[in-house]
This record gives sequence, C-alpha cells and structure tokens, in this order.
Amino acid sequence: MNYIYPIAHALNSYSTTGIIVVCGIAGYNLLAADIALTQAALMALFFSLSANARSLILSDDNHHSPISFFKKRTILVMPLMIISIFISMYVSGVGIFIAAIISIRKSSEWLSEIVLSLYEKQQNNIIISIVLTIEVIFLFATVISIFLAPALTIKVILIWSILPLLLVIHFLLHLDREKQSGALKLQLIMPHITSTLIIGMTVFIFRNMILFFTNKNISGEIFVAIAIGGLVANLFSTSFGPSVVLHKARNSENKLPLIINFANTLTLLIGIALICYFWVFNSAAEFFGKTEFFWTALGCSLVGSFIMVYAIEKRLNILQLLKDKSVLVPDSISNFLILLQVPVLYMIFGSESFVALYIGSAIINLLVYEYCSKQ
Repeated sequence: MNYIYPIAHALNSYSTTGIIVVCGIAGYNLLAADIALTQAALMALFFSLSANARSLILSDDNHHSPISFFKKRTILVMPLMIISIFISMYVSGVGIFIAAIISIRKSSEWLSEIVLSLYEKQQNNIIISIVLTIEVIFLFATVISIFLAPALTIKVILIWSILPLLLVIHFLLHLDREKQSGALKLQLIMPHITSTLIIGMTVFIFRNMILFFTNKNISGEIFVAIAIGGLVANLFSTSFGPSVVLHKARNSENKLPLIINFANTLTLLIGIALICYFWVFNSAAEFFGKTEFFWTALGCSLVGSFIMVYAIEKRLNILQLLKDKSVLVPDSISNFLILLQVPVLYMIFGSESFVALYIGSAIINLLVYEYCSKQ
C-alpha cells in the first residue's frame, strides 16, 4: 500500500488540529479554544457539504465525477468562508484574525481534498510528493515560531493557510488534460450531503455545549485532549481509512495493515497507562504544566481512539463497499446520541465526567455502525 496519499490527506485535513495541540502544549489554552471553536464552525459548514466526496471518488462507482465535485465547491467556498467567519466571531466569540486565518486554511483544504482524491485514484505521485514536502516544511516552521519566535508566527501562519492552493493551481493548469466528465445527480448525492451535514453540525454543537457547561479555559483543555487522544482515529477517518478500504477491495484483503494495528494498539496502551497513573498518583497532577483533569481526559481520549478506529472502519465499509446501504441512518442515530451524552453526563456526574466524552462517542459509533452493517 502506498502511504504517500493518506499522509498528504492527513496534512491537508489535520494541520489545524496540530496547531491546536501545539498551542495547548505551549500553554496558550485560550488560543487553542479559539482555533478549536473556529474549526467547529468550519466543520459545521464545510464538512456538512462535503458529501463523503473522497470515499465516493475512490469507490468504483462512476456516477460521482471529481470534476463536478470540484466545480460545486468552487461556487460554494467563498460564501461558506464568510459565513464561518461570522459564526466564529458572533456565536463563539473568536477574534476576527483567528477566524479569518483558520477559515482561509479550511477553504483551501476543502478544494484541495478533491484534487488529492483524484490524483490518488490516478496514482499521480510526483506532484503529491512535492506539495507534501512543502506542507511539512511550513507546518514545522509554524510550530517552531509558536514556541521560539512568536513575532514571526503571523507571517508564517499566513503562508501556511494558503499552501493547499498549490495543488489546486496545478490541477487548474492541467484541467484541459483531464478526461473526467459528468455531473453529480442530486438524488444520488443528497443522502451523503445530509449525512455530512449531520456530522458537521454535531461537531459544532458538541464543542459549544462543552463550552456552555464549563468555560473557555476548561473547554480548551478538553479540546486539546480530544485532539491529541483522537489523533489516530481522526487520521484513519479521513486520511488512511478510505485508502485502506480501497486497498483491501483491490487486493481482496480483510485485515487492517500492520502499521495501523500497531499504532492503534499503542494508543490503547498509552491511554490505559495515563488513566491508571493519574488516578493512583494524584500528587502528580501538575505534570508538564497540565492538570490531572487534562491528563485523565487525554488518557480516556486515547482509549476512545482505539475503539473509534474500528467504528470508522465499519462506516467506511458501508460507504465504499456496500453500495446497497447508506450511512445516513447510522450517522443520524450515532450523532444524536453523542450530543445527548453531554447534558446527561453533566446532570449525573458533573463537568468532571467530560474527560470520558470521547470514549462515550466511540462506543456509540461502534455499536450503531456494527448493528447497521449487519442489517
């Protein structure tokens, strides 16, 4: 299996999450919360209209044209970016600079996702390798500037925010050479739009519910803990998972690749170790400047990530392999239950129980997708 494509998708989709993690580690909890809340608003809009595009492009179904996906996104991208900035500022209370920068980055990612998926299906390795190298360089530059040169951070992050457009520009310059054609049929794509709309709105409401029941400092810690702990599951969901399912289908394989299983098992073991350590040694609460609450939330999120990978695999199998089934119903049920757990946990156990939110979400997803895949 060629891992260059899922790695490119990971950088394209999760660089912002990486910045949230870096800000949290550096002690900028308020900044981490602002970026996370802006990201949630962007998820509510951009992911809501993504219509499972990558999985559909990588599937063998010829009804879903990459060119049609790209054209529709170019029409929607600017209005969605403006709306997301407005929501971030006036609903979540984020400053205009952070809202604008993160919105520009997400808009660029949203367009380049289609190009990446098309190039993956065509096995266009060279341009992906070049863009991947540039992305890595500027992501590291952004991280270093946050820790060592805050004065340069604004300049570096501005460049970082538009890097995904390099791939889009290459695609547009070679558009006349592409032989892809066709249009998206509304009746075929509508269930996917509805599905991603539900997930995107859930992320936005979920994060703002946490903010409502706690405060920005505590919610910032929770967002960072989930971002770190759920990293393997998140990467598998949008980056590695679709490629793995495509690889398994083409090679008649059933098991996940060894590297995925290794990373997932390691995540589980680290999560269990963190939970046990900070439950036993309460005196070590201030570890690397982080409280026991943060470390327990991180441990729970790591354990949740282990469970979530298998839930996501079942969802992707339904999406890419089981053509007669839809993820709309399981997505609706699981996301409703994920939102419901927030007030339920708060009323029964208080805000301290929010450390286990990601485990709860993972268990809900696994049970729902397992049931629906067998129906």
